[in-house]
Amino acid sequence: MRDALKILEQAGLVSIAQPQGTVATPLTEQDMREIFVLRSGLSEIALRGFPDHATPENLAHFRRHLQAAESVAEDDQQILFWTEANDRLMLFIAHHCGNSRVAKQLTTLSLQSIRYVRRALAAGLNTATRRREVVAFYRGLLAAYEKRSDVEPFVERLRRLINERIQSTGAALQQGPR
Repeated sequence: MRDALKILEQAGLVSIAQPQGTVATPLTEQDMREIFVLRSGLSEIALRGFPDHATPENLAHFRRHLQAAESVAEDDQQILFWTEANDRLMLFIAHHCGNSRVAKQLTTLSLQSIRYVRRALAAGLNTATRRREVVAFYRGLLAAYEKRSDVEPFVERLRRLINERIQSTGAALQQGPR
């Protein structure tokens, strides 16, 4: 149990203080912004690095991850599965971009950001329209990877998507818990 709590502390999810014990770290708008800005930068590195390391098998796996996300994108009752499938897409790219540190850091940031994403979900900010936009982004990205096209337009689009997420999640944090 102690080791598990240390891992959670290293991931920034809990604070361990003696003699008070272990408490969840607070959800602050500043922390959320910092996490998402870091995720944005690391995701850009991953998007740019993936084509240099993509094998036909990687592209097939990417396609399966995308199909999993698409299968739940329209169903509001499947929103938590959507969130996981969406996250898995980016983490798959990160783990195959040729930079293990990017993959490791994005995995940690994913764990830290899920609390903020859940707050946005609770506030109803992850609409079917938004999910369709993200699916379209990944479809286009996959097509670019398969054609060996320039991914810079997707890097810019990802930056916009993440900035929109920062704005909507920040608004949800300001509203407080639901």
